[in-house]
Amino acid sequence: MQCRYWWIFTVMDYVVTSDPEPPTYCERYERTSLSEDGTTAEYKFVYTIPGDATPINDTCTFDAVDTMIHYTCADYSSIIFYLTLDYINGKHCLVGHTNADERTHIQYYYLIINPDSEVSEYKKCYEKIDGYSGGSVTSMRDP
Repeated sequence: MQCRYWWIFTVMDYVVTSDPEPPTYCERYERTSLSEDGTTAEYKFVYTIPGDATPINDTCTFDAVDTMIHYTCADYSSIIFYLTLDYINGKHCLVGHTNADERTHIQYYYLIINPDSEVSEYKKCYEKIDGYSGGSVTSMRDP
């Protein structure tokens, strides 16, 4: 099973997925650094690979470049995933997508929020994610 939609917090313990039976560990994110200009952030990731339930610990870097976010992970060596920004709600949240899995043509959507904003400010972004998934979104949290 693969996670297909993520809800990203400063300390990532929530995931939004369209999978009706999501695994315990989908992508989990914890920000470890942020550049002075706010365009580059490093995260600790914990994720699984389809077909293997063993959690993988990784370090990934997000770089904001124009209307895209590039992210690279240590386990994926030199591969850069391009996150296209689809919707931005001021400084509160944004929604983006990427085609990270070329073999299965799965389109991954991301909801990235500003932890300093009020939860009510995320509503418009959450509605976008819900619309992209056809209303089939599950919010999950590890115990």
